[in-house]
Amino acid sequence: MVAIRPTTDRRLKNGSSARLLPMPETLMVEGFIDWVLQRGPGLLFSEPPPPATDPRLSHYASVRLGKLLRAQAGIADRSAVFHSSRHFTAQQLVDAGAEQRVIEQILGHTSRSMTARYSRGGVPLALLKEAMERRRWGWVPGPSG
Repeated sequence: MVAIRPTTDRRLKNGSSARLLPMPETLMVEGFIDWVLQRGPGLLFSEPPPPATDPRLSHYASVRLGKLLRAQAGIADRSAVFHSSRHFTAQQLVDAGAEQRVIEQILGHTSRSMTARYSRGGVPLALLKEAMERRRWGWVPGPSG
């Protein structure tokens, strides 16, 4: 589990930002746990001191992580920023058929409308088909009438 919680020197955006997230098996296979243990106590993603023009520490962490992710993935498009990974995650969860409330909790959203902004919307066709197949259509007239 990853625990996202406030500390004495760090606050969270809102109450729903504090949450527990299960660790995907893929991250464990890729060595994330070992990387965390090597980092030791403190922040996993260190934040550089901001310049006086913009005191938002998260902004600079986001810029650095975006560059790192683009480099690792071989993405040249500079508009693919770190925050894009939230949109990507939301859409992957929608496509996998995750319930709305599950997606909201993973992303730390308090409202459906906020979560809806992070995915392109709609329900995957495979899930629509599955829902239609589960329904008993006994009222459908047979060949005789």
